[in-house]
Amino acid sequence: VHIEYKISRDPEERDPTEERVSQACGRMAEYVIKYHTNFTFCGRIEFIRIMFEDAGVKYTEQSEDMYQLVDCFTEGKGAAPFPVMFPPLLIHGDVCINNTPAIMRYLGKQLGYYPKTDKDEAIADQILLNAHDFIAEGRRQFHPTEDSASYHSQKEAADLQAAKWAASGRLLTWLRHFNKVIERGSGPGVAGACVTYADFALFHVLRATQSQFPEAWESNKGEYQACVTYLEAFAGRKGISEYLGSDRR
Repeated sequence: VHIEYKISRDPEERDPTEERVSQACGRMAEYVIKYHTNFTFCGRIEFIRIMFEDAGVKYTEQSEDMYQLVDCFTEGKGAAPFPVMFPPLLIHGDVCINNTPAIMRYLGKQLGYYPKTDKDEAIADQILLNAHDFIAEGRRQFHPTEDSASYHSQKEAADLQAAKWAASGRLLTWLRHFNKVIERGSGPGVAGACVTYADFALFHVLRATQSQFPEAWESNKGEYQACVTYLEAFAGRKGISEYLGSDRR
């Protein structure tokens, strides 16, 4: 069982931070993420932030003109360079895309977090999409009355539903699955010989679980010890550790 993950890169690892920064800066185009800036929680942008932070590559967050760009806020009449449905969206030169997994795959290539083989890519995509399915299922528990309404507007019903969902065993099923994924990983990432976008997706959903379901997380640790070890190790990576301790979150 392999659950030991390297925190820092050695000379043999592909795309060390300095090289990735140099490559990204060499492309000149600024990375801009458009998302809500008045939220008190991380949201889907967090998946994207941690990739930039780990790579040490500069990016800008803004919400200016976002509501005019995306189709979901303009009845399909958004003015984006390429049609985008909802935030977050990434603008990089002439690239304008939305949908978090699509953005993460794009950044995987841009920042050096792309799988090395077709097999590793397929596995990374499975992990990435399963992580987002998990987040979507978990989110529904906190919006049981109206999906588009805020959690605080339905807090009582949401807390009851979330507790019921966690107690049903569904949360544990997901964590057991992710535990198996981590145990099968050949390292240093969960999808082959390098850290990929799948690792950032998995790290974020495990952190979100620990935050949103603290009692369930603590009481069942023995069922997914590999997840616990992986979470702690990934949080210790230089860029991630600095970000988590900063005011940029």
